[in-house]
Amino acid sequence: AVIPQFVPENGLIIINIKYPSSNRNAPLYKSYKIDTVGNIIDSLDASQLSHDGNTLLFEMGYLRAEGSENRYSWAFDGTKVAISTEANKDPSSRTVKALSPDSGALEIKYFHKTAKVKYRENPKDQWRGTYYYNLTRQSDTIRFSLEGRNGNPALEYYPCPNMDFGLLRLNQKSYYIIKQRN
Repeated sequence: AVIPQFVPENGLIIINIKYPSSNRNAPLYKSYKIDTVGNIIDSLDASQLSHDGNTLLFEMGYLRAEGSENRYSWAFDGTKVAISTEANKDPSSRTVKALSPDSGALEIKYFHKTAKVKYRENPKDQWRGTYYYNLTRQSDTIRFSLEGRNGNPALEYYPCPNMDFGLLRLNQKSYYIIKQRN
């Protein structure tokens, strides 16, 4: 998953997910719009913009199917139709800003070993277990756990500007919306 983008023009967050094909899963190229309260309000699959489902590229706020010159202003106005060549020039008022992770917000508190795992190629002992984290958001602390191996999962927290939620990215693949319950 690509770093989330903030669109100041409409106050939305854009998340672009890119999973290559694997033995189990088909490739996934999808974009999501998240509103100011943390709800997914729209999504766009690569197959909606390109008949062969090519990768979606996100360039300066515009979406483009890989190998195509057509650009889409979906992030700004929801349009899923290619914009004309004349309108294809970037208006200076249309900008996006990549969100920055807050490295100080996440803290691993503890790793609980649950099972030993041995690999032929790596004789060093490895463990399956549970990671316990604290996420500090403003004055609140959120505690959660993740199951996994002793290879520390790549976890990043992205605070969203002037919004009541944040985004947690796990292993550069999955996003979780973190918001307060009402």
